[in-house]
Amino acid sequence: MKFPVLKNKEIREVKRKGKKFSSLHLEWRVLFTHSSYPPRIVINAHRHCGKAVRRNYLRRIVREWIKGRYSHFPSGTHLFVRIISSPPSPKEKWREEIERELEEIWERFKEEIPRGTQCRE
Repeated sequence: MKFPVLKNKEIREVKRKGKKFSSLHLEWRVLFTHSSYPPRIVINAHRHCGKAVRRNYLRRIVREWIKGRYSHFPSGTHLFVRIISSPPSPKEKWREEIERELEEIWERFKEEIPRGTQCRE
């Protein structure tokens, strides 16, 4: 499943005006708009994460996690996910560590969803 992607202008707006949720290795910037369009998402991995193979692997972990919850994002949501650094633990534990941080951010995110906003289900 491919997500609708934000354009450069929208990414700048999300970075400037969006609500920030962060953890040790991840940062979310979320902007709630009043449109009926499906949620638009960008996943970015910083070069501090390592070479391209590692960055792509981390992006894939985040993308798969978001795919499972995509229907729970309200319509009109713009989400910018930045992977700040890769976990120092062995590669086998990266997935569980990143997913744990995603769950923590998800819980904080759910509290910030504006009242009366419909989730896409």
